[in-house]
Amino acid sequence: MAGMNPRKRGAASSRLVSPGSVRSEERMIAAQEKFLRQLDAAYRLNYDPVPIGPQAGALAAQYVYKRTDQAYVLSRKATIWSAETHEHVFVFAADELTAELWRECRERALELGLGLIRPHSEHKCSFVTALVVCGAARDEAIAQIVRERYRKNYRFGFYGWMEFRAAAVCLGDGRVAVSRPAADLRPFLEKNLNLITTKES
Repeated sequence: MAGMNPRKRGAASSRLVSPGSVRSEERMIAAQEKFLRQLDAAYRLNYDPVPIGPQAGALAAQYVYKRTDQAYVLSRKATIWSAETHEHVFVFAADELTAELWRECRERALELGLGLIRPHSEHKCSFVTALVVCGAARDEAIAQIVRERYRKNYRFGFYGWMEFRAAAVCLGDGRVAVSRPAADLRPFLEKNLNLITTKES
């Protein structure tokens, strides 16, 4: 599927694993892939998918949203003002989200997202969103996501600003965590999580 990076299974381990734990892991991988497909369908309604390379690591999907608001007189050639709003979404997949892994995802999203922002006089704002879909999450990782704050002004705001948004969905216990700037993401994520839960029941 364009824009998505299929999960790769790790190398075989020599330790003995019970059949029950193997089935549990396979169910979690299946649930994660199902939720990623559900998210992909939901994002594509208003966002464009961005192809990602084979060496993407934990990055599973990327999307971009672009909107331009304008006011003009009679013709678009006589534009009074124009304001651009962009969002760059980076979706990561992980078995277990730790504080260290979250920091890696955060830095990767900011590195890629900031590199895509082109400030100019008609740029209003750009959002960089990092979303992690995981099977389990450590409490300290969730706490970091909730506390996330990062904002940057361009030319004292005359060329607009950017804001970082953080979120995670833990499929194991159904937790959805978002930072304050990403508060509007919570109902979107919960709705899509409920959709795959309803389909399974």
